[in-house]
Amino acid sequence: MKAKFNNIFILFLTFVFIGGCVGVKNDIDFARYCLRGLAKGKSSTARLIDWTSFVAMGVNVGGTVNKLATTREKEEYVKKFIKSFAFSFRQTEGKLNKFTNWRIFIANKGRTVVAANYLNDKVLLLTIATYPGGKRKLVRMGWKE
Repeated sequence: MKAKFNNIFILFLTFVFIGGCVGVKNDIDFARYCLRGLAKGKSSTARLIDWTSFVAMGVNVGGTVNKLATTREKEEYVKKFIKSFAFSFRQTEGKLNKFTNWRIFIANKGRTVVAANYLNDKVLLLTIATYPGGKRKLVRMGWKE
């Protein structure tokens, strides 16, 4: 009985700290986690993004998602988006370790913009929205102009 409880407890901790992203303590870590998941094509990243309002690299992804008629179509679009993002990241020889100087760029009530330098000449901005209850979602990602 004790071994069964220990196994269930370990499974719970694994979900909370790895799968559930609850272990991510701040917006900078959350932004890194989102970018890493997208770059690696992890489908679990979908739950970290507000797909109804998401804008990626100037493309209104949320607008497209909102026009889809069924939940199944929306889920398929999200899966394809994540796979396409990862494919593009690899094709352009993107490297996660080349994102440096992660920092809070702007902090407002309910919204935080996290910035990261890329190869010393570009700055990626990731906007994190915090909803009631403290739930965070990625709502925008793009290069600083």
